[in-house]
Amino acid sequence: MERAAEVPWVAEALDGFTNCRATCDHFAFCLGGNPANKFFETGRFDTTETTHCRTSKKLLMKGVFQHVAGPRKR
Repeated sequence: MERAAEVPWVAEALDGFTNCRATCDHFAFCLGGNPANKFFETGRFDTTETTHCRTSKKLLMKGVFQHVAGPRKR
């Protein structure tokens, strides 16, 4: 494990987690997503938002936050 970051794809995946942490308000929920999903959607491990992320993580959290906030006053 000490030398895992020396493996190119592992280093790229770690960069992906770092990028997500720096740019996403929902990082605490998904912890940077699944590297395999990132790779199969984009061909890279260091990307941030994917379609899977938007549709199964971010929209879910948006719905939870709206539910917790209660009905909107008109």
